[in-house]
Amino acid sequence: MNVGRIRVEQVTRFYMTGSALKGTMQGGAKGLETRIEVESDETPERIRHLIRMGEQTCFTLGALTEPVPVHTTATLNGENLELEE
Repeated sequence: MNVGRIRVEQVTRFYMTGSALKGTMQGGAKGLETRIEVESDETPERIRHLIRMGEQTCFTLGALTEPVPVHTTATLNGENLELEE
């Protein structure tokens, strides 16, 4: 594929709610905006295909759009710290 130049700009918007004092804080992603600028002699369909392949293999996009297992461990002063479930 012949691509002369490609520029990708992404903006992720986050939110934070609740109170740290009350232990009710929660945060997360509100959305991801992507802007792609391409300079190429390729057909629009080939560039669409390139963009689709980029989206399908993007680890960040996958982590934001698909549920993933999360496991957290911690130590305190070198000792295992049990975290509440």
